[in-house]
Amino acid sequence: EKFEDLQDSLKLELKLLMRMPTVQSVPLFSFIDSSMCTIDIIERLKPQLMIPGEIIFFENEVSDGLYILIEGNVEVRRTCEETNKEKLIITLSPPCVFGEISLLLKQSRNSTVAALTHAEALKLDKADFEDVMKRYPKFFIAMKNMTNIKADLGWKRIRTMLKVARTARLW
Repeated sequence: EKFEDLQDSLKLELKLLMRMPTVQSVPLFSFIDSSMCTIDIIERLKPQLMIPGEIIFFENEVSDGLYILIEGNVEVRRTCEETNKEKLIITLSPPCVFGEISLLLKQSRNSTVAALTHAEALKLDKADFEDVMKRYPKFFIAMKNMTNIKADLGWKRIRTMLKVARTARLW
């Protein structure tokens, strides 16, 4: 039998069985204490397969969703204002979420993300994201917490790089 031909309740049960361990391993979901919210999100996730070099989204484009990386690696790159060239910011490995900041802040994408290897992600579309945010205020709080943690880690990385640069100048 094909998945599409199954009863809705069985489809949901299979989705939960297959995706729950992966989704629960993502740090974002450790902030959510509502199993109904997690189940609602899992129902809405759409699988995305990517090949090496495939652009998942471009810097400055309008956000259409967030991604949960479950297999493979992706690169996050940002254009340097001084040189107008892309620089590698970080390589992400599973389990992780990316693309959520532009959704949360209602801004365009702040970076380009491309598959480094064959990769698989689960996508939560913008409309579904906004609906979940309205239905589950705790999800909004979890998203803000995760964004704050990412921002703090980013600043720590910048401070470390500045220290290294200052030390290099002393020699």
